Amino acid sequence: MEIINIIILVALIANIVITVFIWLMISKSNDKVEDLSLLINKLVMNIEESRRKTDEKIEEQIKVISKEILDSTQENKLQLNYQKSFMEKSSENIKKDLSEIKECLDYLSTEVNID
Repeated sequence: MEIINIIILVALIANIVITVFIWLMISKSNDKVEDLSLLINKLVMNIEESRRKTDEKIEEQIKVISKEILDSTQENKLQLNYQKSFMEKSSENIKKDLSEIKECLDYLSTEVNID
């Protein structure tokens, strides 16, 4: 009977040792899961921060390009207005020159007809 009690006692002690060992392994495993969870959260935060910065840079580039397009459009309008003004003045000068030529031709025609 004493041998059976000793065997049962050894079995109980072994059972307690195995239970503590399993509990320690699960505890370490939980720590690793928590560490992994923290790393994943950090990665997600870094990705979000990177995306936010990228979005900001894209918005800045869009603003710069929009301003350049606006400036270019305004410059083109100014050039077109200048060209239009130049063409109008040239047209007026041509009309004036044609009018003077016509007057000369009319004068010459009256001079030739009189003689």
